[in-house]
Amino acid sequence: MQLHSSNKLAEAFEKKKMNIRKQSDSVASLSFDETTTLVDLDNISAVLSEFTGKPKKDLKSVSLERLPIVDGKSRGVDYLKQSVFNSIHSESQMLRYLANLQAKDLSLNKSMITLGSCTMKLNASSEMLPLTWPEMNIHPFAPQNQALGYNEMITRLGEWLQSVTKFDAISFQPNSGAAGEYTGLLTINQYLRSKGESNRKICLIPKTAHGTNPASAYIAGMKVVPVEVIDGRIDIADLKKNAEKYKKDLGAIMITFPSTAGIYEETVH
Repeated sequence: MQLHSSNKLAEAFEKKKMNIRKQSDSVASLSFDETTTLVDLDNISAVLSEFTGKPKKDLKSVSLERLPIVDGKSRGVDYLKQSVFNSIHSESQMLRYLANLQAKDLSLNKSMITLGSCTMKLNASSEMLPLTWPEMNIHPFAPQNQALGYNEMITRLGEWLQSVTKFDAISFQPNSGAAGEYTGLLTINQYLRSKGESNRKICLIPKTAHGTNPASAYIAGMKVVPVEVIDGRIDIADLKKNAEKYKKDLGAIMITFPSTAGIYEETVH
């Protein structure tokens, strides 16, 4: 929406415990999803009415059952008609459905499969429960003054990790294994640059590596040199050969524990 002052509108919404996104000094935007209710719309309408001085819209006749017809046209094809989309009505049913799907898959508790450590992480239901608390339900773009508790929690965790690892700093920005790889490589690049060794762009990666490993190295501006493997394990002789061959330009070696084959590299220390 085009405004004279998006800051003033944001302040009006904030007084009603709602946030909008300020695109510029005169433009603001709102987003809606499946959790939006008529009460939410009514509150938004009230704020806009108070801010603009125009009469408040009557939302009592609005129906959320189907999409509105615009210019005489409505959706002509039905979607999500399969039974799976309308036969599950509780969390327990959903969990059972997902468990049944899981049982059809080949997994680490049944066999050796080619999956790396990222896939071996598990978030239990009890760990995910806090995400349902209203106090934890904050928008990523919420103003900093509304996220003081989050900042304190993250800062404390960072201090604990620094104490345990003895690192100078901890970053919570990477939210996946691939993002962590990329962040680590960028850190290595910056460290080498600070030492005047920007030429060190070679990254040794075992052939059993997950696909994100060479992808991360490439995006970070490095050149990937593959390392041979024997029966799923790194060929130490080939690793030493490549390390010696590229010693003047070697910047990093990427090894995943456990490897994508689910193996811990006992010969690498």
